[in-house]
Amino acid sequence: MLSLLFSAIAADLPYQQPPDAIAAILDARYPPSVSFSPDRVWMLELDRPALRTLEDLAEPEVKVAGLKLNPDTNGPSREYAYRGMRIGKLEKGADRDVQIPPNARIRNVDWSWEGDRFTWTNTTPTGIELWLSDTSGKSTKLATGLNAVTGAPCTWLPGDAGLLCTLVAQERGNPPERAKIPVGPKIDESLGRKAPARTFTNLLNDTHDEALFEHYLASDLVHVRLDGTSDALMANALIGGVSVSPDGAWALVDTYHRPWSYHVPLERFPVKTEVHSLEEPGRIVPIADLPLADEVPVTFGSVRTGRRSIGWRSDAPATLWMVEALDGGDAGREAEHRDAVSLLDAPFDGEPRELWRTTLRFGGITWGDGELALAEEWWYDTRQLMTWRIRPDTPSAKPDLVWDRSYQDAYADPGTPITKPNAFGRFVLQSDGGSLLLSGRGATPAGLYPFLDRFDLAKKETKRLWTAQDPYYETLAAVLDDAGTHLVTRRESQAEPPNYFVRKGKKVRPITHFEDWAPQFAKVQKELVTYTREDGLELSATIYTPPGWKPADGPLPTVFWAYPREFKSRKDAGQVTTSENTFSRPGGSSHLFLLLEG
Repeated sequence: MLSLLFSAIAADLPYQQPPDAIAAILDARYPPSVSFSPDRVWMLELDRPALRTLEDLAEPEVKVAGLKLNPDTNGPSREYAYRGMRIGKLEKGADRDVQIPPNARIRNVDWSWEGDRFTWTNTTPTGIELWLSDTSGKSTKLATGLNAVTGAPCTWLPGDAGLLCTLVAQERGNPPERAKIPVGPKIDESLGRKAPARTFTNLLNDTHDEALFEHYLASDLVHVRLDGTSDALMANALIGGVSVSPDGAWALVDTYHRPWSYHVPLERFPVKTEVHSLEEPGRIVPIADLPLADEVPVTFGSVRTGRRSIGWRSDAPATLWMVEALDGGDAGREAEHRDAVSLLDAPFDGEPRELWRTTLRFGGITWGDGELALAEEWWYDTRQLMTWRIRPDTPSAKPDLVWDRSYQDAYADPGTPITKPNAFGRFVLQSDGGSLLLSGRGATPAGLYPFLDRFDLAKKETKRLWTAQDPYYETLAAVLDDAGTHLVTRRESQAEPPNYFVRKGKKVRPITHFEDWAPQFAKVQKELVTYTREDGLELSATIYTPPGWKPADGPLPTVFWAYPREFKSRKDAGQVTTSENTFSRPGGSSHLFLLLEG
């Protein structure tokens, strides 16, 4: 009897199928994602499967330094790829297919700065290819063997100059094999320091992991032209990122180097940042060399020391901006100023000039022009978020406080500034000099009502230009004019699936016609409710009930889904941050599938 029992347990079982209604939703074709060209002339529809296939999930996976990579393709493991593309004029909608190879797995779709073409990668069983498509839908293959382990492998150069791409290093041999007998003991050195650290996953564990990490990150930096020819600019380096200056004359390159760590992921490894001249090959200017950041304090808001967050100023031909902690990176230390933001102009042979000092932790900058940029600083303990107007070309000018609020106060969120391409093709603030356009979620006690405002910088006053109206949940997808009257929105309701519309004044016209991919769920009922907890805290929830159920039918078994969050104030914790007007359809492993079973 025991023998029979063990045999039954050991037998292979086929995959079990859900009930028919659930299976139909999981197998349905989801509505495509939509991408607009930078100049807002063209739109691209990207077909996406609902789920990854078992073949995708069964691909090999290597986990090192916080990365999960596919050793066969030199890209991310278990990638979620698009399977088809359609293109057309934004005002009319996508009307023709983009040429793709059979069984294409499409990722890293990237428009050129001019918006007249776009590139994308195709993952094959043995590697990643770079393809170029134009607005007619015609496509050509430009390169093979891309290295996408650390992210998008290519970045555009201006005009017809092509792209800079990371390719698998030509000098790289076969993957290192694990020795059957260790060459020595595993040694973990503390170096006599106390360094409390958070817990990270998929870290390096031994010298074999180190070898795998160096093998799969090894890349050549290559200039790929639009005719498919190429030149190598850097060979066999552990490249973490590449970005091109707005004028196309320089490339900012990050490379990782030893010593590695078994306690922190790739983002905290030693990294060298250099500027490479694209007009004078071989000319390299060092910008920063950050050491291993394994001693960053665990206090929220702490950062690594040295020059960090280095990038290009969007409104200048070739100016770097960078941030450096003034408090040793320790958010637990008292300090008058936390960070300094500095600028460094080409040819980068001088010292950076300081632009702005923060009293809280630096949060980011949105560039406009020489007289306007919006800079943010934040602090975790107080949840404070401050936004300042600074003048990049006049560092001595006193910053002007624009907003000061809690970043958890959804009702007070003024919105996000709208940006548009400038002469370099880079996105900058869409401003007339005295005002900005702001797009926000529009959280209110009655739900979410997204909006578009015009904000007067001098008077600190807003004028509402557009807002979503019941019974729709409608979000802003693009602004097509400076007046804020010509818009593209994504609109849905409880009964209508999300689709894109062009709004011009009072005229509203659909440009997509996506259908309900899960009509089996159409009769599920949804209601937004508010209630008071026993301690007096006002809260909200969304209640879903099975098709056909009525209160008179009596109570049902109920599943609660809640995720705890920390709030600084009771007022913010009780705010409504969801909408009753959304088109709800389950996917993946959603608990909402249970509704179809009553």
